[in-house]
Order: sequence, then structure tokens, then C-alpha cells
Amino acid sequence: MMSSGADDSDPPENDRTGPEERTGTGPDVGPKESRKERRKKSSGTEGKDGSGRRGSGWREKKKFLYKYIKKQTDFKYRDTYFPYKFNDLRRIIGLAKQTFQEEPSLVECSPPAVVIGDLHGQYYDLLRVFNFFREAKGKKGDMKPGWLTQRYVFLGDYIDRGKQSIEVITVCFTLKIVFPNHFMLLRGNHETKAINRQYGFLQELEERFSKEQAEKLFAEFNEAFTYMPLACILGNSILCMHGGISPKLTSLQDILDIPKPIVDPNTNELAGDLLWSDPMIGLKGYKPNSVRGVSVHFGEDVLEEVLEKLDLRMIVRGHQMMMNGFNFFHSQKLVTVFTAASYYPEKANRGAVLYVSADFRVGFKILVPQKGEGGKKVFRGDHEMSNDYDDGHVRKADEELKWLRGCLLLAVSAAALIPREKLFSDPKLAATSLSPDGKILGYIAPDGNKIKNVFTRCISCRHTRQVTFEKRDVLSYEWTGVEDIILFAQDNNGDENTMIFKKNISENAPTHERTIISNTPGIRATVVANNKKKRYVLIGLNDMTPAYHNVYKFDLYTNELSLILTNKRFPVVITDNDMRIRMAIEEQEDGTTAYFRVSSKANPKELTSDKDQWVEYIRVQPDDKPITAPIGFDKTNEKIYWIWGDGSDLGNLIVAPTNNISDREVLYTATRAQIGQVLFHPEDKTLLAVSEFYHKPELFVANDTVMEDLQYLVNLRPSGSLQILTVSKDMQTWLVTYLSAENPFEVFVYRRWLKSAELLFNTHPELEGYELNRQIGFDFAARDDLVIQAYLSLPPDAPLKRAAEVPVADKGYAELGMIPAKPQKMVLLVHGGPKSRDTYGFSPMNAWLTSRGYAVMQVNFRGSVGFGKRLTNAGNGEWGRKMHYDLLDAVEFAVAKGIANRSQVAIMGGSYGGYATLVGLTFTPDTFACGVDIVGPSNLVSLLEAVPPYWLGFYNDLTKMLGSDIDTQEGRQSLIARSPLFFADRVKKPLMILHGANDPRVKQHESEQFVAALKKHSIPVSYVLYPDEGHGFRRAPNRLAQCGFVERFLHHCLGGDYQIFTNGQYNESAILKSDGFAPKTTLAPTTTTTTQLPRAAVMPTLVPSHVNNFYYPQQPQLVQQFRPTVQQVQQAQQQQFQFNRMNTQQAYPAYAQPRQVVMQQMQSVPQHQQPYFRPPKADKVTSISKRQIQTAAENQMGGRYNVICARGDFSYITNTEIFCQQTVGDVTCYAFKQLSEPTPHVDVVHVAPHHTTVTHMGGGYGGYYPAPHMHGHVDVYPTHHHGGYYGGHGHHHC
Repeated sequence: MMSSGADDSDPPENDRTGPEERTGTGPDVGPKESRKERRKKSSGTEGKDGSGRRGSGWREKKKFLYKYIKKQTDFKYRDTYFPYKFNDLRRIIGLAKQTFQEEPSLVECSPPAVVIGDLHGQYYDLLRVFNFFREAKGKKGDMKPGWLTQRYVFLGDYIDRGKQSIEVITVCFTLKIVFPNHFMLLRGNHETKAINRQYGFLQELEERFSKEQAEKLFAEFNEAFTYMPLACILGNSILCMHGGISPKLTSLQDILDIPKPIVDPNTNELAGDLLWSDPMIGLKGYKPNSVRGVSVHFGEDVLEEVLEKLDLRMIVRGHQMMMNGFNFFHSQKLVTVFTAASYYPEKANRGAVLYVSADFRVGFKILVPQKGEGGKKVFRGDHEMSNDYDDGHVRKADEELKWLRGCLLLAVSAAALIPREKLFSDPKLAATSLSPDGKILGYIAPDGNKIKNVFTRCISCRHTRQVTFEKRDVLSYEWTGVEDIILFAQDNNGDENTMIFKKNISENAPTHERTIISNTPGIRATVVANNKKKRYVLIGLNDMTPAYHNVYKFDLYTNELSLILTNKRFPVVITDNDMRIRMAIEEQEDGTTAYFRVSSKANPKELTSDKDQWVEYIRVQPDDKPITAPIGFDKTNEKIYWIWGDGSDLGNLIVAPTNNISDREVLYTATRAQIGQVLFHPEDKTLLAVSEFYHKPELFVANDTVMEDLQYLVNLRPSGSLQILTVSKDMQTWLVTYLSAENPFEVFVYRRWLKSAELLFNTHPELEGYELNRQIGFDFAARDDLVIQAYLSLPPDAPLKRAAEVPVADKGYAELGMIPAKPQKMVLLVHGGPKSRDTYGFSPMNAWLTSRGYAVMQVNFRGSVGFGKRLTNAGNGEWGRKMHYDLLDAVEFAVAKGIANRSQVAIMGGSYGGYATLVGLTFTPDTFACGVDIVGPSNLVSLLEAVPPYWLGFYNDLTKMLGSDIDTQEGRQSLIARSPLFFADRVKKPLMILHGANDPRVKQHESEQFVAALKKHSIPVSYVLYPDEGHGFRRAPNRLAQCGFVERFLHHCLGGDYQIFTNGQYNESAILKSDGFAPKTTLAPTTTTTTQLPRAAVMPTLVPSHVNNFYYPQQPQLVQQFRPTVQQVQQAQQQQFQFNRMNTQQAYPAYAQPRQVVMQQMQSVPQHQQPYFRPPKADKVTSISKRQIQTAAENQMGGRYNVICARGDFSYITNTEIFCQQTVGDVTCYAFKQLSEPTPHVDVVHVAPHHTTVTHMGGGYGGYYPAPHMHGHVDVYPTHHHGGYYGGHGHHHC
């Protein structure tokens, strides 16, 4: 061993070799030489007193240190601070520093040895490891505790984040001083001053010592860290370090040659990689580590080269949290060890230590989380490998340690059935948002009584508090302009009559005290405006007229509620940045929507809806309504920003004076999908970015100030789509996540001043280890040639056909992974709304169905939003007609492509999707094998007769969407002709209906009357009623039972996999009122269930979402003036549509040309323009000076030249004269002369790959909380989804 100095402990009994025999060097270290010579050469020192000996005072020091070892390792300090003295700590630090100075950057140790991974201040875990060896024995007569007879290698990261970093590092230092040859302490990346200053170590010192003492200790600890070794060689065969390998690592001598002290590891590339680098599955060679922003990722090939070159058996590292405490990479030739159990409490990860025997057998000791679940768990670690445990035994309950013999890991089956409880139980964290100052993370989670309440967590530490203590679920919350004051909302078992309360969440406030803002039965309250700056908010109450909300000013200090608008006319009001009411909306008899601004004669403090107090501002034509909405004010409140639909199918982003809409300026024009998200600076109100969402979100940056930030975040998870959840007022702290169907949401906090993101949590950690479905976006043509966007999710284990095995016209689909080897059982999952849309991303519903062996088809049929007003308006009056034909055409497409078995297709959906199910089983009774209707209407007449009063402000819009009104006999007949109730006798196939008794939108009667009609005709039906639910099922037991009923039903209908379910299994409230298809036999369970987790989405609304939130959310957005450029986008839009249409016809020969014609046309269309091909990806943001190329064209040729920048070939744009082009990366700018009227356009730069709208349901991940404007405060504006800017119950943007 390289470490010198007399060791007062003897080697373990099973290691009888002498010191010289145990000492070894790596094969490339060089000629044999004594350890002392190597130390002299590497560190320049000999011994603590300069003579290689400990010095005359060593006996006294040893006595002092033994006292500390004995006291510190007492289990009574596992959760409480040890009473350190300031001078004692300085003495220990100084002795440790001297010990490290004697060691080179590479130390040696002989097996047997225990390797301990990252501890991060979790002292109890260190004590548990030591306690595991309490019975170990050394030589005969050895009186030391058993754990002191072992050798240990620590992989670094002793400090930060945990609450007892001082205990961990001091015990390790003390042991190192006394037993330098038995305790090898390697440096981790957190043993760097710049890191541990930010992540809790300095804060802990300041809490336990005076500020002056804390600064001294902080400096001295970090000085000692600079001398710590970077790697350890175990028995010449196993190389240990904190991070990983490096392109600079060619021999062990390279590590020995690293000089100490190392103040900044990044000044030495090899040292930096030994502390920071990470492995990456599928990578070849090295690439920059974009996740951490420093060092590299390395692949299996270069790892193999290093192992061979250095003659090593294995590499052991730390640095990454593993759910089971360890994980292998590259055929078990590298292992990551992480010892801190429950590092993220919501993940409940296990900790592990690695044991290397004398004969190099490797095993693991597992530390079960203190408050976590025991027993076997499957997981997928950070290397995307699925592992399980082999059998072991549990030590004493106090330790909860598990021993794994050898390295046998059982791979999780890719086809493993995911338990319902892991998908549909309440999420442990939902509705996450940052406080305005960015210091506190808020979220909703179930408490000890399984009631969803609001919790807060320190963003820079892990201190968590419950701040509401309600006995019924909290639906949503939001921060306010008064520190420690939040608002939260509830309703009564899903009746949607929202109640709002104020809560003081400061630590000294009474725990259960709250202030009632509104809780009157039958009254629906909503937050009209909250700018999170002022001491008041605006509240809307329909307390006088049920159809309209009065607006009140609520003082957060005095709790005074004062009326500022008496409203008998407007369903929506609009406020500016200062929460002043500026505009209101009213539907007109001719179908237009009129926007009114406050008259100069009106008193803004005592407004009414009387006509003399309002002046008409603009009228929006019926066809433009789906894509026309104001989204905020500029900083002066004198200009307003709109998504503008006039003259465009997809819409423009414009700005116009508040008194003259005709003086408008176009800032951005959508090119493929509607503008999805508009991101503004929360204080400056400058436009930062916009997004479009076709198959996946794409982000376009409009402001260079955030280019670097967004590029960093995009590169953090290149396979996902960046979603900005919320940002602090100063824009320095962001909360972000990523859309990915294959991976549940990971939530990061991004610290802008550090240009660094930290993983906070995964919303579904219990799914790690299960293979989830892919979700593939594609287009097809309906029978009338309208292009329809859709998604397909196949079972993860479904074999696929290769492109060479399918016809040429289907090649693109095969390359996307859409064509299975054999047709699948399929569920057509129909979204609600219908003015909503299906989107890309993780879905518990999709994961559940595909896990059971069903393909899932989701169709954005006509009437959906997000793809232009033409598609949305095409659904008006087409309930039960063309909207249903689109679903039938999707089934035909799936059958024609070999995706689905025609006889094994089920239809299922909620709200409008429930209506579509009933239509499918009545109007087309032979198409579907069975159907599941969730809160769907059966009679369009009774649906209109029972609309909630607060929908009446948009009643005309509702009747236009349905196509008829109930006021005329002709209208009633049209509605009856499209109502499944009157055709119930046609039902031939099995049907299940589920409904909530308190549903205010689709009354219980809608299901009751259909069930009665079926029974009248002796047609069996399964009917489940939930007495404590509304429009969708919020309570976890009810949600789990819902899925249990449906899963059992689909199993008997289609034959998919089935996790056994019995009535009452989840203590649900469900009443099985009719069981028309009860199974005759009881099946054995496919898998067992034990836990609960996320919750299912509240089913989308039946009607346009603008009837769900009556007041336009305040969200005042300010946008800076932009220098517009000119771009011929409208023609490009039309051309793109023609290309889409042509390609879709090619892909769908049932409705288009013969296949040989398709082949010829495909060859003439660029690949990136074919909708079913993956768009090319870019590795980095490309910024091109459009002004520069425009100026060059004008100077050389004269006249006015326009510039367009985009990926791909834009030469197909007609009516243009292209002069020149400039390309950077895969973005090309063209300068061209306009031959027809141009469209102004703002400078944007596309960020790739795949970015960026935040679409989540009800304010959280997975969509469980309605009231979409009751959390967060980021100025991010959704501009479509659920029919425009009004928000939505069920789905909405952040």
C-alpha cells in the first residue's frame, strides 16, 4: 500500500500476507520502487515530522482521536448533531491534511475491502455500514470493534445535501489519521469549494458555529480536500474513483503524476474527469458531458480499451444515484455505487456498499431506506439498465441491511405487467411550482391520511413541510405577492363549485388556521388576477347571477373583500399587469365575439357591466375564434399582445395599441401548428420564445438573452422535449421538465447564474425498471382528404417489421417503428373536449394499456385544436357524423397497415370520448369489439338542457359546435338524430359505462337513461356509479377501481393481459349497478400489487374549455418591441399543407392513388417534408444574423430582400426570387425577393432537438388538479388547447 506511517491496527485475520506482498502497482506504473520513494516523488514530503515517522506527540494525538472515534460512532448521534468544539475540529482537519499530503493522487489497497459510495452527509447510513461489521474479528486478542478490522475505500462526496455532513467528514478524517492504511478516502466532486459552498456544507457550518468560525472551518476543510487522492487501485485489478475514465488516462502513472494540491480540478483535464465523467449507454468514444456541463461521457468501447490497456478487471465509481444503490455498465465491467439511502425521499432509493473479497468475488450490502418499503424492488438505474436483487437476508430491523452474494442480477422482463398501483395512485409530488423569489418549491402530495395537501420544500436543501392540513383534497394552489401567503382551492366531491381559501404558511403561523375567501355552497369562485406583487388579488364569484361572475378585490392583509365589478353580461374579463380590469368579452347573436374596453367615463373602482361603461374594441369572426385571443400587455400596459387568426389558418403573434387594434404589428407567424406556448420575462415582459406543437413541441428563440440557457437545457435531455414549468421573478431560478413517452417526468431546478441544472425528483420513480411504450406521431388522410394527425403506441415487447419487409408506401411508417410483425389488439382512445387535443408525452393510461398488450391509437379528429382553425371549425355540427368518420378512418388505416386486427379493436374515452364510444356501438355496431364510456353524454338534447349556469355566457358557441339548438323543432330533431340514446337497440357488443354522481357537465342522468334503454331491450351492460365523484375520478381508490373494472372488461373482450381485480379491492366508493358481462371464472393474477401512486387524469370536458374558467386568467404579459423582418410565410403554409396532403395520400392508398403512382411521387418529395419521417436533429442552437444577409443582398442587387431562416430546403416556396443563402449547422438563411404581398415576421432561431410547450393536466404532472390558474407564476402563455385562451378543466398549458 502506498500510504505510510505506523498503523496501530493489524490486518484482518483472513489477510496474512505481509505489507510488501500486499503492496502492488498497476502494470504501467513503472519500475518497482518503494512506497516511500513514490510518495517523495509525488507529494514532496516524507512524514509528519519530516522523518517518515508520526512524531513525538503522536501518542497524545492518538488518545485524543480515539476518544472522538468512540464518541462519534455512538448510534445516539445518528439523527442528532455531535457537540464538536471549534478548536478540536481545526486540529482534526490539520492532521488529516498532513496525512493526505503524504499520499499521491493514486493510492493502493489490498482486498478484502469495503467500497463505500456517495454519502452526502447522511451519517446514519455510515453508522449502519460500520454496524454491519460489528461481529467481524481480527487477530486473536484484538480488542478493537469488528468494523475497525476491515479495509475501506470511500469514493468521495462525503458532504452536502444531508443534514450531518460535519459528522460524516470528521469521522472519516479521524479514521484516516489513526488508520491510514485501512481507510482510503478519495476525493469527490463535492469536495470542491465552488460546489460545496452552494449545496449545503457552508450552510451547515454556519448553523452550528459562528459566522467567523464557520468561514474558517469552511476554508480549512476545503484546503484539506485539495490534497485528497483521486483514485485507488484495489489489488492491481480494480480501479476506484469518484467520476470515471478520461481520454487522458493511458496508464496508472498518469494519475500518479497529477500534482497536489488541486484547488480547481477543472484545471487538470484528467483530474476533472476522474471526478466528473459519466458512462453513457450506446455511446461510442467520448463526448462532452452536457448533463453536468463539465467533463465527458464515455462509451463501452473506450471503457474496454482502458481496461485492456491498464490490465484491469473492473472499474468502481460513485457520482450517480442508483435506485438500488448500485448498477452495472458494460457487462459488469464497471459498477456505480451510491450509499446514501433515500437520497431523494420521494424516490426512496436504496443505498449500497461494495465488498471485494480476497479472491476478487464481488458482493453488495444494501441499505434499505429508513422509512421506505422493504422487500424486492425492480428498477432501472441511471445507465438505463434494468436490474433486480438475488435472494438475501435482512439483518436486524434497526439496520435493515441486505446482503447480496456475488454479482448475479436478474434482468427485469421487458414485458413485465406494470401494476395499476404504480400508475394510478396519487403522485407523491404534483402541481410543482416555485415561489416568486425562487427559494421555495411548492407541491401537492398525499399526507399521512392520504388527503392531498400542499407541501413546501427548500429549493437549496431538502427541508420539507406540510403547510395545509385539510380533511378534503386540495385541488390547486398559488403563491401571492405577500410572502408566506398562498391561496388554495377545493370543491365538494367533484361538483366544480370551487371554494378558495387563504393560508399563512410561515413556520410560526397556526398550523390549522385558514381564512375563507369563498366557501358558499353552489357558488363557484375563481382567481381573476394575481400578479404576485401586490397585497391583493381579484376574485370572481357568481353570487348574484349564476351565469356571470362579479369581481371582488381581496386584501391579503386585512381579508377585506370589496366589489369592483357588478357583472350581468360578461363571461370573461381581462386585466393588465397592475390587475386593472381593461377588457371584457361577450358573445353576439350573429356568432361573433365582441371585445369591449372600459370607457374613459367609467369609474374603474366601481364598474358595472352596463353598456354605457364599455366601448367596443374589436369583433372576432366565428371562424377566427379558435385561434384568436389576447395573451397579455406590454410593460406600459398600453399595448396588448394577441394570437391573431384573421387571414391565417394557424395564427400570428401580434402586438397592437389597446385603443387601436388596426395598428397592429406581426411578430411571429406559425408555420406548421398553432402557436403553442409564448414565453415572456416575468419582470421585463420581453418576449423570449415561442413554440409550435405538431407531433412534438418545437421551440423558437426570439431573444438572445436566453439562447445559452435554453441550449443548455435542451442538451440536458436531448431525447426529451423541454418544458418550462415556472421561473422566479428575477428569472434566475427555473423549474423545468421534459416530455417523453418512454420516461416519466424528471423535474430539474435550473440555476441560471451557475448555468447548471439539478435533478429534483422523478414523478414516477416506482416505474424505473419497467419498459414503457413509445408514442409515435403520424398523419393520415380522412375520406374527404382532410389531413388528420394521430399517435400510435405499441406494446413495448411487440416485434416490429423492418422497412425492407413492407411495401414502399409503408416504409416511412416502418422506419418509425409503427408496423408490428403481426396485427395487434387495439384500443381507440378518444380524447374529450372535443376542443382539445391528444399530445405527446408520458401517459399513465397509455403505459397501462400497452403493458396489457394493447396498441393504443389516439386521433386528433376534426374539431380538435392545435392544428389550425380549419380543422377545428370542420368539427362544428359534425358530432356523430364526420368527427366519427375520422375515427373510423383511423381504424381502417390501422387495419390496412397491419397495425390492428379488425376483430379486436375496442373504443374508449371520457366526456366527448364517451359520447364517441356510444356512437361507435350504436351507429356502427359492427366496427368495434366492445366499448368503454366514461362520463359521456347519450342525449344531446338533455345535455343542452342541463348545462351549468356558468356556461351560458358561451351557449351560442356550444350550440354552434353541436350544430343545432333545442329552441327549434328542426334543431331538436338534428340533435336527436345524433344522440345514441335513441339508437340503443342497435348495440350488439359489450359495453361498460362509468359515471360520477356529482358531474355538473354531463349529468348522471345521461348514463342512467342509456342503461335503462339497454335494459328495456334486454341488452346487457356493465354500469359503475361513483357517488363521490364528478366529471372524472379524482380519488385514488376510485381511479384504481375504475382501471380494475376496465381492465377486467377488456380482458374478457379482447383477451389482453389482466391483473386480477375484485370489487372493493381498493376501498373505493364504486357501486356496480349492473354487471352485464360478469366473468364465469376467476383468473389467477398476472402479477401482484402492493403500492399506490400517480392518479389518472380527470377526463377532458365535453364542451369548449372557455366555459370552464369564466375569467380570462390575468397573466399580464409584456413584450418588448421587436425589429420585424419580412417573410413569405403564408405561401409556405399553403405549400406545406399541399405537401402534407400529398404525402398523406401516398401513405394511405385506400383513399388515394395506386401504389405505383405513390412510389413515383415519394421520390420527388424531400424526405424531411414527408410527415411520417423523423425530422432531422441539430446538436446545438444555430444563430444566424438575418440582418447581415439581408443587407448584403440589398447592397449588391438593390431593392428590398426578405430573409427566412429554417432547417431544410425552402426552395419549394413559390413566387420568390432567391438571391443568396448562408448555412450554419443545419439552419439555412435564404435572401429572396417577394413577388407577392409579404407577411412581417419576428427574428427567431430554432432550437433542436424537439422542444417545447408545457402541456400538463390540471396544474401537475399526470393531470390531477383542475383550476389551471391556481399554481405557478411563470409568464408562459398557452395559446390553444381546449379551444383557445380560456384554459380548461382537465388539460391546460403551464
